[in-house]
Amino acid sequence: IMEDTDLLQRLSGHSTFFNEAHEDFNALISNVAKATNCESRIVFSVEKFEKPVKKVLSNLMYNMYSQLNSIVGETLTAMKDVEELKSFLIRSQESVIKLQRELLEAKANQLESVQTAVKSAVQDTVQAEIKSYSQAVLKASPNTTITEESLKKVVQKAVSEDDRSRNVLIFGLKETDEEKLSDKVDELFEQIEVKPHFEAV
Repeated sequence: IMEDTDLLQRLSGHSTFFNEAHEDFNALISNVAKATNCESRIVFSVEKFEKPVKKVLSNLMYNMYSQLNSIVGETLTAMKDVEELKSFLIRSQESVIKLQRELLEAKANQLESVQTAVKSAVQDTVQAEIKSYSQAVLKASPNTTITEESLKKVVQKAVSEDDRSRNVLIFGLKETDEEKLSDKVDELFEQIEVKPHFEAV
């Protein structure tokens, strides 16, 4: 982490240097324009540079060399730091991929754990209910041997008695004192070709 922080600080330093170098270069160009009597750099030419005296040109050339030398040195250092930055980004991407893989594995393990817990809970509940039902049957009929077939019959009977999906409610039939409602219901079921057991309420 310290190395990555140092790299970011160096890159920030490069940015500051190049901004300052740009300002220094503009100042140098202004001095050159002043020495050659040019309004701006767009009118620079060899003839214009021949007019200033040797001392002035020597001073400008040295300043330009000094700035160019600093810029080249800083550029080479910045290139090395940029390559290091690329390596840093690659390492960061690998770390992100690794974390994503670990997260997916953790979620998969968590899901598997939940599924196992639910399955175990359901099995325990079913076994407990069967045991409780068996004990109740034994208490009610202590001399009776419980077989698989008898247990199936009891369960089927309980399910059929509690099967409300077979119940039918009929609305709109008017009942008078002289009329038997059961006859009307029988007639209605004969029309739809069904003969269920019913109770008139």
